[in-house]
Amino acid sequence: MIKLLNKQKLIFILLVTLLSCEKEAYIKIPQPTPRLVINSILIPNQDIEIYITESKYALNDEKNRIITDATVKLFCNDQYLISLTHTKNGIYTHKGLKPISGNTYSIEVLIL
Repeated sequence: MIKLLNKQKLIFILLVTLLSCEKEAYIKIPQPTPRLVINSILIPNQDIEIYITESKYALNDEKNRIITDATVKLFCNDQYLISLTHTKNGIYTHKGLKPISGNTYSIEVLIL
């Protein structure tokens, strides 16, 4: 008798869970202003490459906007080193320019 009651309770709980009502809620989330996204990993003996895009709205299926018209200045130990040029797909570089371990690098990006 107890096993039968436990089975009935289990069936009742499953039915209530599986047949419960569902209602979609639509929430309007404001779209934020895009921000600049700068990404780079400096690896010794490899050319310095900096990838620049704009952030995108999380609910938007479009790809990130690639920045191709920026002025990118590279600094080494707080001293101006060189301006990087856009090569392709938002990548800014200067061929032959490799980071040296122990130095501190920073960049300044100006969107035209």
